[in-house]
Amino acid sequence: MLNSNFKHIFLDRDGIINSVVMREDVVGSPRNLQEFEIRDDFVEFYNQISEKNLTLYVVSNQPDIRRGLMQEDTLIEMSNVLLSRFQFAEILYCRHDNSDCCACRKPKPGMLIELLHKFGIEPEDALMVGDSPKDIEAAHAANVKSVLLKTQYNMPYAEAKQPTLIVNSLSELFRSLEQI
Repeated sequence: MLNSNFKHIFLDRDGIINSVVMREDVVGSPRNLQEFEIRDDFVEFYNQISEKNLTLYVVSNQPDIRRGLMQEDTLIEMSNVLLSRFQFAEILYCRHDNSDCCACRKPKPGMLIELLHKFGIEPEDALMVGDSPKDIEAAHAANVKSVLLKTQYNMPYAEAKQPTLIVNSLSELFRSLEQI
């Protein structure tokens, strides 16, 4: 159970807001609009939390841009789809690959810290929701509480990162938020 009065939720995009894409048994991001499918359970979660007066943000690694597997225009189109359906205060993407040694690519906390500073958010007022060990590590590094959405592809290694809370579904996360 979460026991904080947080007002800000940082959401990973792929696996939380939209479905991941499996390519040769490897979890990946959608690379075109046809693959970009908003999860039904996210829509339900969003509708439920809308009345809780929380501010939502997106923080997402998108290395396929750097790898040349997706165009920047496509990423912008995907963001426009999100913004046409949902209200996010900010959408941040890291377009770097592992070898780029940037400060923004999760598990580094750069994107979370940027949001904390830009919006004057105290770490204890924020929550990171993700489906990857990198999401949980970034939250730890930014001193932000974390929620891991358990999936077929992230256990048990993501659990080992010791998120604040592990949920089996976004509706379970909403029920946990209701306890606050």
